[in-house]
Amino acid sequence: MVRDLNHFDVAIVGGGLAGMMRADVLADALANDPSLDLRVAIIDPEPDALRRKTFAAWRLKSSLPHRYSVCVENRWDRFRIVSADGSNVVEKPFDPYCYERIPGDRIFAHIDARLRADKRFVRIVDRVVGIHESFAGSAGEGRASIRLASGQCVTATRVLSSVTRGNPEVLQYFLGFEIETTSDYFDSNIVDLMDFRVPQEGDVRFVYILPFSRRRALVEFTVFSPNRMADEACEKILRHYIASRLELPAFKILSVESGAIPMSVSTEPAFPARDPGSMIDVIGGAGGMVKPSTGYSFQRNMEALVDQALVDQALFNQAPRRRPDSSYSRYRFQVYDALLLRIIQANGGMISRIFPLLFSRNTPEEIFSFLDEKSRFPGEIRIFYRLPWAPFLSSLVVLYPFFFAACATIVLHLTVGGAAVWLIPLVGLLTAGIGHGSLDHLLDPASAGRPLIFYARYLGSMVLFLAAWYLFPPLALAFFLFQSADHFGEAQWIRSIRFSTGSLNVRILAWVWGLFAALFGVLMHWHEALPVVQMILRESLPVGLISDGSARAAGAVLFAAALACSLTLDRYERKVVARPVSGFPATVFLGTCIAILPLLPGFFCFFAFWHAWDSIIAQRAVKGWTSASYARKAIRYTVASWTGIFLGIVAFTAWGDPNRAWQVLFLSIGALTAAHAPVMKSFLLGNITKKNRPAL
Repeated sequence: MVRDLNHFDVAIVGGGLAGMMRADVLADALANDPSLDLRVAIIDPEPDALRRKTFAAWRLKSSLPHRYSVCVENRWDRFRIVSADGSNVVEKPFDPYCYERIPGDRIFAHIDARLRADKRFVRIVDRVVGIHESFAGSAGEGRASIRLASGQCVTATRVLSSVTRGNPEVLQYFLGFEIETTSDYFDSNIVDLMDFRVPQEGDVRFVYILPFSRRRALVEFTVFSPNRMADEACEKILRHYIASRLELPAFKILSVESGAIPMSVSTEPAFPARDPGSMIDVIGGAGGMVKPSTGYSFQRNMEALVDQALVDQALFNQAPRRRPDSSYSRYRFQVYDALLLRIIQANGGMISRIFPLLFSRNTPEEIFSFLDEKSRFPGEIRIFYRLPWAPFLSSLVVLYPFFFAACATIVLHLTVGGAAVWLIPLVGLLTAGIGHGSLDHLLDPASAGRPLIFYARYLGSMVLFLAAWYLFPPLALAFFLFQSADHFGEAQWIRSIRFSTGSLNVRILAWVWGLFAALFGVLMHWHEALPVVQMILRESLPVGLISDGSARAAGAVLFAAALACSLTLDRYERKVVARPVSGFPATVFLGTCIAILPLLPGFFCFFAFWHAWDSIIAQRAVKGWTSASYARKAIRYTVASWTGIFLGIVAFTAWGDPNRAWQVLFLSIGALTAAHAPVMKSFLLGNITKKNRPAL
C-alpha cells in the first residue's frame, strides 16, 4: 500500500525544548518496537532556536541521573541571595539539591543526532497557522488537518502542540554577558540566584550570576515586569553593575544572551482541543510547563516525560491515564503563583524584600520542594507565615473578593444579623455591581466610532424590555431569566466557549450553570422571593401554588445539574490547558453561600464580587486600564445609574404603593441587563480570556 507522504501519525507543533523532548521519547518507543511503521513530523519555523537557549534547574542529589545528564555542563552546590540595600545576604548550600546548567546547543545536538538517523522523523521548517479536526472521538479514526504558512497542508492522527497565544500578566526579560576576566575573581561553586542591588523602579530587577570557572561567568540582568524594557536600558544597568558591584573595570564579553519568558497563570494554547476527544494535546508552555512565578521549565518538562500517557495515546490510541497534576487539590499552587504575579504587578519592588526573607527564614529543602509543587499544605502555611502578611493578604482579597465578601457576610448573618447582613452586599452592588456596565459604550466592538448607533441600540433594548413587561410581565421575566443565565454562564465559562469555538454542547452546559447562578437563590428562599415575584408578574400567574418544599427540591435539582456541568467543563478545560481548574469546587462554594445567606444579600454578593468583579478585570485587561483610570472613566456613569434608580424608587414611594419599589428595582436591573448582556457577549467572544487569576 502506498502511504500518503503528507500524513503523519504524530505531528509535534513547536520544536523547542518540550517538542524535542517528546520526539526523543517517541524515538524510544519506536526503537523498542521496530515493527511500528509510524511517521513523526516536527514543525517549527526556527528549527534550531533551541540552540540559542540555556536551561538551569535544581535537582535532588539523591535522585538517579536523568535522561539528559550527559548534557549537563555545570553543577553548583551553593547559592546566594542579596537584598536591594545589601543588608541581607543569604548564602546557603542547595542541599539536598544541586543546581545544574544545560546549554541548549548540547541538548539540541544530543536529540537531533538521534532523530536525523531515523527516517521516520521529518523536520518541516514552516509555521502552523491553523489546525482543523475532521473527526475526534473514536480511537484510530479521524485526522487533524494542519495548515502551514507556506500554503502547504499536512495531516496527522495525533498533534502535540507547545505553541501559545495571548499576553502574559508578567514578562521575564533577561540580558546577559558571558564574560572573561584577566585574573581569578569568581567563586565557581556559588550561584548568585538573585542580587537585587540594582534600581528596582517598581519592577522586580536582579542580577543572576552563573560562574563557570574562576575567570568566566554568565552575568545576567533580569526583569519581571508587565512591560518589556528596552535592550539599551538593560545593557546600561548590567554594565554599571559589573563595574560598580563586581568592580571589574576590564573584562571580555564572550557572548551575549537575551530572551523573554511569559509568566502567566492563564496561558492559552494557540491550537486548543475542540472537545474532550480531540486529537490535540498540549505540551511545554501551552501545557503549563513554565512555572508562572519563576519562569523555570526544564524540570517540569522532564517530569512530564515520566507520564507515559502521552506516548500511549499518540502511538497506540490508548486512553490517557489521569495526569498527576490535574486534581483540585493542586489548584492551590496556581493560587500561590497568582498571588506573586499580582504583587509583581502592583508593587514589584516589594519582591526585593520578600525573596531574601523567603530564603533566609526557610531551609532550601522547604523552598525548592515548594517551588517544585511537591510540598504539603501545612508546610506551605508555615512558609507564608514567615513572610510579610500584608502584600499576600491584600492580593488575595483583590484576586478572590467573593470568598472574603461571602464569608464575612455569612459571619455577620449568623452573629449580628439584622441590617448588618446588607452592609457588604450593598457596597458591592453600588460599586462593582452597577459600575461594571458603566463603560459599555467603550467596549462594544460593533459600535466602535459610532456612538449614536451604540446609544440607539442600548436605549432601544431597554425600551423593548420595559414594553414587554408592560404588555405581558411573564414574558419579560422569562426573557430576563434566559438572558441572565446566558450572560452569567458565558462570563464564567468564556474560555471553554472560545476553546470549543462556540460548541453547542459547551454553550448548553454554560447556560445551565448560569441558570443556577440566576435562579438557585430564588428557589432556596422561595418564601422571601414569592411576594417579589408576584409583584413583578402583577399576579398574572398563580406562583403561590408552589410550596417552599417544591421550590427547594427544584433548587436541589438545579444545583446538582450545575455541579455536573462544572465537572464536565472542568474536564474539558483540563484537556485543553493541561492544568488544574476550579469550576467544580467554586460551584460548591457558591451554592453553599447562596443557600446560607438571605436571598438578596446572597445574590448581590455573587453579582458584585464574582460576576461584576470578573467583568471589570476582563475589561481592564483588554483595554489596558489601571484600577484608577477605570474608576475615573466609570464614576460619572455609575453615579447617573444610582440617581436614576433612586429617583424611580422615590417616585413610586411618594405617589404610589411603597412596596412597588421592588418593581422599579427589577425593571431597572432587567432593562440594563437587556442592553448590557449583548455588549458583553460581543466583547467577551471577541477579546477576552480570563486574565490575572484562576476563576473562583
